[in-house]
Amino acid sequence: MNKSFVAAVVASLVSHFSSAEDAAVRIGNPLLARYPASGDARPRSIWDMHYFNGRIYIGSGDYWSNSGPTDIWTYNGDGTNFLKEFTVDDEMVLDFFEFENKLLIPGNDATEDWSFENLYINDPNRVPNPGWTKLRTMPGGLHSFDVALFKGRLYASITTDGSTPASVLVSCDMGQTWATLISEYAAFVVFDDFMFINGQTVSYKYEGTTLQTVTPNLFVYSLSWARKARFQDGVVYSHPTRYMLTTSPLYFLPANQVTNGGVATAIAKFANDNVRDVVVRGKTCYVMTATEIQQDASYQAHIYSSSDLTNWPLASEFTVPGIPLSFEIMSNKFYVGLGSRYDPALGWDVLVGPEAGSLWQVTPTPRFVNICRAITGAVTLVIDATPNFNLTLQASPDLVLTNWTTLAKTNLAGSVYTFTDLTASAAPTRFYRVFH
Repeated sequence: MNKSFVAAVVASLVSHFSSAEDAAVRIGNPLLARYPASGDARPRSIWDMHYFNGRIYIGSGDYWSNSGPTDIWTYNGDGTNFLKEFTVDDEMVLDFFEFENKLLIPGNDATEDWSFENLYINDPNRVPNPGWTKLRTMPGGLHSFDVALFKGRLYASITTDGSTPASVLVSCDMGQTWATLISEYAAFVVFDDFMFINGQTVSYKYEGTTLQTVTPNLFVYSLSWARKARFQDGVVYSHPTRYMLTTSPLYFLPANQVTNGGVATAIAKFANDNVRDVVVRGKTCYVMTATEIQQDASYQAHIYSSSDLTNWPLASEFTVPGIPLSFEIMSNKFYVGLGSRYDPALGWDVLVGPEAGSLWQVTPTPRFVNICRAITGAVTLVIDATPNFNLTLQASPDLVLTNWTTLAKTNLAGSVYTFTDLTASAAPTRFYRVFH
């Protein structure tokens, strides 16, 4: 193999190592028209994002100061075009929940009177009338922050105005009518064979007929308001304060530990990190953390991926001009929603965040990490990339735009891709590039 070939490859490798951060590109802020930057940033915070039916759904609002009704904005990756798809008659959308290809929003705080709380269901397969349905049927509900669908029944947790106790409700007819299951507020995790009901004072293992009291050690006060996602045989979760940057570790609770004396596992990688959000795609768990660089001006975020919760290669590192609050994955890109923060000098009435409500696109950059040449002239390239993202590897003899040949296209199961170019010795000079 001649020296010019080796030099070309090395130069290509160096160029990929030279840029450690991925670029974050501002897509837009659909919430500014209703909640101007000159006012309170809290209702513009993107509390949650959820990829569903080909679009990213954005949750916002403020149930503390009653900013509703709350618009549900969506984004499908088309330039800067946001769609206001639906409006909920509640002050806020804190979290989205997906079960059996249905997207559910529990009513955080109804704009109507408190005789009922609302539940919203987006069912694209409903016949007739696919799409959103509002159910104003949960009796006496003031706030609802968790909902689940388990063995054909709906479950919702509500707090009340005090005239009746907080409770877990169950519906056998998809929310038309409800009965009380437990007289206590709770959060839900649906496993394959049972549901974990994490109450404020008592927790239960529930297979659909019998409530079994359990006391697993979660290392957090409650799973309500937590970032949680089913992964493998358990649930991954963290409990960040969404309007502050504080240490919020990551934990994993296997299904077989939801028994008396069971215990969650603290993920060592994130013991001292500020975990902001967790997303699971197939066999891969993605976790976003954040640190402040300059107050109210710049924040550095990291997204890590893992298939075993032990090895956590970096999928992306980027800087944004606001607190990274939530993220999602669509079309080989990360999308990050910015939030607001509490400032002790201003008190709780106003949260700070000039860029709160803006959505940012981050395309992770695959990087060459090793190259080795065989006696035969073949070249083996080792590439760090993002799991579940499409990867394209190309070669060129001269870097001319039209002279790139695709050597491989693949969707990675892991974070490392190895490719051997058997045709390398046929060219006096050869450059490589790789991208998602």
